[in-house]
Amino acid sequence: MLYMKKILLSLALVSSGLLSVQAQSIIYVNDDATGNNDGSSWANAYNDLNVALTNSSTNDEIWIAEGFYTRTSSNETFRVDNDVRIYGGFSGNETDKDQRNIKANPTVVSGDVSWNDQGIVSSTNTYMQDNAEHVFEVHSTNRAVFDGLIIEHAFSTTAAGGGIYVYSQSMNNLEISNCIIRENVSANRAGVLFYSQVPAAFLMYNNIIEKNVNADFNSAYTVEYRITGNSHVYSEVHMVNNLFNDNITEAFGMGGTCGRFTIIPGGCEIDIFLLNNTFINNAQGNYVPGLFAYESAGAASYFYPHISNNIFYNNYGATDIFSVSNGSASALVIFPDYSYNNIQDFPDLQGLTNTQIINATPFVDYINGDYRPIAAYEAGGNTAMYSNSNLIDVFANQMYPEVDLAGNPRFNTQGEIAIGASQAGPNTLSVDDLKETANLSIFPNPADDIITIKHELTGNLDISIYTLTGAQVSNTVLSGNLNTIDVSNLPTGYYILKAKSNNQEHVEKLIIK
Repeated sequence: MLYMKKILLSLALVSSGLLSVQAQSIIYVNDDATGNNDGSSWANAYNDLNVALTNSSTNDEIWIAEGFYTRTSSNETFRVDNDVRIYGGFSGNETDKDQRNIKANPTVVSGDVSWNDQGIVSSTNTYMQDNAEHVFEVHSTNRAVFDGLIIEHAFSTTAAGGGIYVYSQSMNNLEISNCIIRENVSANRAGVLFYSQVPAAFLMYNNIIEKNVNADFNSAYTVEYRITGNSHVYSEVHMVNNLFNDNITEAFGMGGTCGRFTIIPGGCEIDIFLLNNTFINNAQGNYVPGLFAYESAGAASYFYPHISNNIFYNNYGATDIFSVSNGSASALVIFPDYSYNNIQDFPDLQGLTNTQIINATPFVDYINGDYRPIAAYEAGGNTAMYSNSNLIDVFANQMYPEVDLAGNPRFNTQGEIAIGASQAGPNTLSVDDLKETANLSIFPNPADDIITIKHELTGNLDISIYTLTGAQVSNTVLSGNLNTIDVSNLPTGYYILKAKSNNQEHVEKLIIK
């Protein structure tokens, strides 16, 4: 059976081009570009991401420079076709993806079409109610890649799949890497929804999934992978080096806040690799006590969870890692693999090997967001679950990503791996946003004629203002910590304000009344 599963998924991934296809061309997007707006180079990059997607061909790569990208109506989304691969984190002069500095060049793709979101993210936030239901809607027939993007601020209390919604059920490969999926509000599946009727690989490496809100009283699940419509399908899910932080289920009675794996109808199999992730502050009720849920219907379905080197801490209402959704037990067959060295602050109900139950924080500085493990867990991980014997042929020798979630080497100099998403090393987990690192304040906003800029930097601060089409209308270099900028000459409307200092940046919407 295992050999046959390998053959089926390997053939599916070959057909999707995962093994050998090279991009036909690169399409460039930069909202600051002032050239021919044809996507042929950085100088002539498209200003509008949607135009780039519309004009893409099969297997193209789309390279997006730092900036803020959204649609113009709540009825619109960024539609992904043609098996394109989307990469963010560019400054706008790179010739190779490896030259990117994703953290220094935040590429925000947002559902905030009115540029006015503020306040606490929730289903009752009136500023978000005119946002797009989905940031990305995927119609590709085989493959989609999202890498180096900040995907945020979808909103719907009736629709699912806020951040990324895979509409095509023939797609057999979805890869999400080095992304931040945050502050999306959906009825359920607020982060990612991936339905497939064919053998598929769902890969999530080095992502931050945070502050997403699931509003439905009947289901939750920030991320879901579902086999649907066919039987005898085998798929794999790889979640490695991710941070799930502060995702919530608004309905107190629900659970499974982080995700769900579903087979409807039954008769299918899913291998689930849950390795070196960190799960903190995810709140839920007790209807489904696990942070993840299984669900199935029809003929017997088989789940093979491999759970190692994860940290579970301060997840309100969670009393287990996996739980069975009510009404699904008769259709489920679960084979928990030998798992190692998980750290959690709730009793272990699954009989996992070498699990440590803790009461104190396992992090260097939990209160201030430093989620590197303390010394006791710096080298305590076990890599047996990701050995070649457990991976299908196409993934053999892939092993762990080279770096952890913070960008440090995933293994120390002795070849040891820490527990959780971050290795010991410099704390570079969060994006260097000047609003946080330098206490940057820009007010008033909306403004009439003068805006005030206040910060705590010791060096200069560069302030640029752009129209929505990317034309720069103002640039000011500030040397003091409290300055004003005259914007009285700007017509009423919406603008983009970018503040930069060395490798730090802040981007926000500026409204001129």
